[in-house]
Amino acid sequence: MNPLEYSRQAFQDIWEDCPANHCQALSPGRVHASPGGWSSARRLIEGLYGGKAIVNLSQQLLGNSQLPTVEILCDDPLLAAGAFPAGACVLGQKDGDGAYAIAFCEGEAETEGNLVTAGPESLCAAAVRAAGLIPAAVRFLLDSGVAPEEIQWGWSCCPVNLLSPDTAAAYGVCDLWVRGDSPLLERLAGAFPPFLLRLHDLTAAKTYLSRE
Repeated sequence: MNPLEYSRQAFQDIWEDCPANHCQALSPGRVHASPGGWSSARRLIEGLYGGKAIVNLSQQLLGNSQLPTVEILCDDPLLAAGAFPAGACVLGQKDGDGAYAIAFCEGEAETEGNLVTAGPESLCAAAVRAAGLIPAAVRFLLDSGVAPEEIQWGWSCCPVNLLSPDTAAAYGVCDLWVRGDSPLLERLAGAFPPFLLRLHDLTAAKTYLSRE
């Protein structure tokens, strides 16, 4: 099963599980994740990553409190970055004809293909935001001159918080394994502000952190 086939199946699973997954099947190819739930959020993220990631809904200990988190172990960070374009209102895996195998939008959108919508205050929207760390870090590396073939694998962990948009900056962490120019990777890690980024340099066998 290729990534597009996987993404289509993920959408079909969400659609068929309505309303047990707290989503509404509006029509073939359209689901509204309101109020949404953990199972639909997890399946949506798996679809957005094209089946190239293990998605865990776990927990993170912050002081004496536990917060639910989205943890992702990604085998194809480039594919993930393509599904989460910077500043786009619609995220998703798109085929060569421009139709989405699966897409997500906070609000309404006119798209070809399969679309899941949800309000910004929904559980699905918060979980998708927590899943965006690897794509954001990969885009930063690509924009800074790292060759696509040098980016190997990714891991991220970020709390799901419907109440604060700054959760990723405060508590999110992303690791990328990269083969490339060691001085460049060290400089880029130090220049990355949005959340904790750890670049594992497979060439020099070193790890560079964006902050301590």
